[in-house]
Amino acid sequence: MSLNLSEKEINCLKEVEFWRLSKEVNKKLETFLYDIQHEYESILFESSNQNIQFLSSSHRKVSKGNNYKGLPYLVLDYPAIFDRKNIFTIRTMIWWGKFISITLILKGKPLNDLKSTIKSKKSFLSEKNFYFCIDNTPWNHDFSPDKHIQYEVLTDDIFNKQSENFIKIGKYCEVINFEDWQSFCSVNFNNLIYTLK
Repeated sequence: MSLNLSEKEINCLKEVEFWRLSKEVNKKLETFLYDIQHEYESILFESSNQNIQFLSSSHRKVSKGNNYKGLPYLVLDYPAIFDRKNIFTIRTMIWWGKFISITLILKGKPLNDLKSTIKSKKSFLSEKNFYFCIDNTPWNHDFSPDKHIQYEVLTDDIFNKQSENFIKIGKYCEVINFEDWQSFCSVNFNNLIYTLK
């Protein structure tokens, strides 16, 4: 059996420097997420939000992978509750070649407890240019128009139907604007915490 590789594929196979450099970049991205978590902790503490006092601040983990739709990614879930029936997380995700995103995901009891509060913040979320997930799963993060709509076009009917199973609200900032990532994360984490008041 012969191995057939195009010239492009052979050049890719010979590439060494990119893989060395990508490891260094990944280390910096991981450090960035841990640093931003410290900012999140301060925002959460200072918010004194009665609606989310049940949250623990002890969750400290950055997850990494190499194949979210073919590309590497890093994820920080903070604060976070994951069990068989309930989900509460504010997920910060860096998707190589695409963007950094921040999303609020609720399911189960957190969803039921906070749904009306979130619904009352429609004009605020629209003003802040958030997106609302209309997919049948909260785990697609690509912000394509068939999965997420801008909050300004969200109707009560869509909100009510979608929020029967879960709510996912988020926004993103392109890789090309990486110098804005820190402020993007802290400002929008704060906006999401306010949404839950």
